[in-house]
Amino acid sequence: MGYIIAMSGTHGTGKSTAAGKEYRDLKINYPEKSVKVITDLENNKYYPINKDATPRSQAWLFVNHIRNELKYISLFDIVVMDRTVVDIIGYTAALGFVDQAEGMLSFAATHMSIYKKIYFRKIIGIHTTTRTGSAKPRTDISGMTSRRRLIMAMKF
Repeated sequence: MGYIIAMSGTHGTGKSTAAGKEYRDLKINYPEKSVKVITDLENNKYYPINKDATPRSQAWLFVNHIRNELKYISLFDIVVMDRTVVDIIGYTAALGFVDQAEGMLSFAATHMSIYKKIYFRKIIGIHTTTRTGSAKPRTDISGMTSRRRLIMAMKF
């Protein structure tokens, strides 16, 4: 069973670019490992997203994201994602579906045990980044409990 390295942040912070770079680095540094990069899981033709989102569309995003994470860690040693399940919960709350977001939290706390690292992306120009704009890990979360991982992710 594999594990996930994920990028977290708002739209336009370079999550997909950082995920691609992380994927290439892992392929070079761990040639014996099977590595997969997954980006843009939230693009869908079934439900409206972003400002037109509904509670049903947010539920679909949440469940589909978790389903895909579980699928890919069963097939690969390392899976690099351009978003975390917590990002979806954050957007759900920001859209005003607070009760729904709170309901997602307890499940996500257990699910996040499959995350080994989360790189927190910042908006360029508001926060400092590296010269290359690459992601810097806030923390290696591999030794944290699932609940602590969720708390750390929600703080940023």
